[in-house]
Amino acid sequence: VYVSNLLRKLHALRGQYQFIVIGLPSWEGFSALDPDYLIGLNLHLYANSWVDYSDPASVRFVERFRKAYQAEPDAYAFQGYDLARFFFSAMMRYGEDFSQCLREYPFEGLQTHYRFRGGSGNGYMNSWLNIYRLDNYREVDARQFPLGTP
Repeated sequence: VYVSNLLRKLHALRGQYQFIVIGLPSWEGFSALDPDYLIGLNLHLYANSWVDYSDPASVRFVERFRKAYQAEPDAYAFQGYDLARFFFSAMMRYGEDFSQCLREYPFEGLQTHYRFRGGSGNGYMNSWLNIYRLDNYREVDARQFPLGTP
């Protein structure tokens, strides 16, 4: 309710100010948010994984998945595909010790990109963040960027 009220008030000020509202990923599940407000306020959302269904590689993946499994790919299908491609290609390129090279091996997947940071016994973290926005009632890529330097 708070978010809905805030967006309504901001939308009323739209003629006086230009807005870019950065929303939380959980906002997608809020049924009370008026889509006209979200589009009018130039809502941007962020997520560690997001699929751009207008991307030709994503379209090919969906078509191949449908043909092979007679079903729509869900988030796990995209995640599994990206993970397998990333780790298998890293192993092919760097061999058994590929984990030592993760920070030097950027990878662009369908659902997320991989830009690892960390290491030295502390583990690794993918620092990629997808940012997308609503445009004409569709989610479109707003800008993708890594957090910090890998």
